[in-house]
Amino acid sequence: TAKKESFTGSAAVVKGGELQKRVVGNVTKSFEGTVAGVQVASGGGQPGEAASVIIRGIGSVNASATPLYVVDGIPFDGSLSAINPADIETMTVLKDASASAIYGTRASNGVVLITTKKGKKGEAKFNASATVGLQTLAKQKMADSKEYKKVFDARYVNDGNVSPFK
Repeated sequence: TAKKESFTGSAAVVKGGELQKRVVGNVTKSFEGTVAGVQVASGGGQPGEAASVIIRGIGSVNASATPLYVVDGIPFDGSLSAINPADIETMTVLKDASASAIYGTRASNGVVLITTKKGKKGEAKFNASATVGLQTLAKQKMADSKEYKKVFDARYVNDGNVSPFK
């Protein structure tokens, strides 16, 4: 922890309410376009696949450019698709070299601090949300033999030939 006056780095905070407005299946895709200077590129298109996040650019051809993810103060090496975007209270992106001073060399590509919601005293509440998507395939009408003969004859006539079916 540090006082705001003593922190000289660049930090962008995204509140959980902003993240919940977006309908996404992954934490990394939820803050796409909300933090200046952060590039978020979708992966291969697999459902739930994490997007690649680049905060400080690509420094090496061979080394990874992924940032350090810290969830509730603990470095997180697991899959970010395991974190429900609705459970996030805030996400803070540390973009400059001061992150390396705090977290060491693992933070050379930037740091994403994720703070999850905590339990609160009082009456118990239950919230549920669901998202549904439907997809239907368009079934094309197939031509029968008479219709096919008409199309085939028209093609021959348009090409200046005589149809072999006449």
